[in-house]
Amino acid sequence: MRSQLPQQFTLRQAIANDVTWAAPLLFSSGPALFSYIFASPPDQAQEILSQAFRQPDHAFRGLQLNNIPINRGE
Repeated sequence: MRSQLPQQFTLRQAIANDVTWAAPLLFSSGPALFSYIFASPPDQAQEILSQAFRQPDHAFRGLQLNNIPINRGE
């Protein structure tokens, strides 16, 4: 079930340039999980996630879950 966004917001697919803020935000949702997945200490796991996010076909950027809300209002 999709929730409704206020009318002043639209969604767009994440792009490689979003990495500077989106990858750290994604990593902060579960640093221990990403460390486990990448079998690396947290700082290295975050860098691996950032590198993966830049790849156009990688799951961390390509999933529909990575839609970015854009505020069209003031």
